[in-house]
Amino acid sequence: NRIAMLAVTAVTALAPIAGAPAFAQPPQGYEQNDTRYERNRIENEIQDAFGITDDDAELFDGPAAGADGSETDGGVETTTYGEPVSLGEEATWDLGDGEQWSVTLTDFECGLDSIPKAAENPAYYSGEDYDAPEYIDATAPTGQMFCIATSDWVNSGMGPDTLEAYSTMSELVLPDGVEMGASQDDEAATDALGDDEFSQEINPGGSMTVNNVYTLPEGTEIAGVSLKDFEMMSDVPPLLFSVE
Repeated sequence: NRIAMLAVTAVTALAPIAGAPAFAQPPQGYEQNDTRYERNRIENEIQDAFGITDDDAELFDGPAAGADGSETDGGVETTTYGEPVSLGEEATWDLGDGEQWSVTLTDFECGLDSIPKAAENPAYYSGEDYDAPEYIDATAPTGQMFCIATSDWVNSGMGPDTLEAYSTMSELVLPDGVEMGASQDDEAATDALGDDEFSQEINPGGSMTVNNVYTLPEGTEIAGVSLKDFEMMSDVPPLLFSVE
């Protein structure tokens, strides 16, 4: 959101400027975490200060919806998906300009307390023992569990392409629509399970199996796995894969 981004510098810079509008006082009962009021207040003040009209603002904001299908409601971003793709069903992930993948969620498993060879071995990476294995078993923190989303990716595009851990499956979606992302350790585990295939060129017709790892509180119920294009200004609609 361009206007919200301007707030960081403009809110502090406007006060000393002669003739700059005075910021409105918060309404009675306002608290600092009132996202809806804070966002509207900042946007209105920025628009007034820089002479930005509501029509101009729409050029930056769009109709309260993100290119990835996300919608903003009171500062809380949610994602709108189409019909979920069934487990084992192939979906087309068309990124444009001849870049396209056929993606199938083939398996989903949760409740794991460890994953073999999914964590970097400190002894190996510290240089203390290069004879030690590069990867060791990953162990879930107390009260947490691992989930693994296994998917097959076939290059159905017009030329060679590559995959990265962060560009494959995105978030786990709970029954109430809450989305749970992967941590840096999760992405490292996904990388480790990729058998060095990430970043390798895959020709049209070639394929790769990806095991995306997520760490969640024990007992968390999962409804689906999302796939989003996080490139700026992307208009690729997100996909939702059912785990059942």
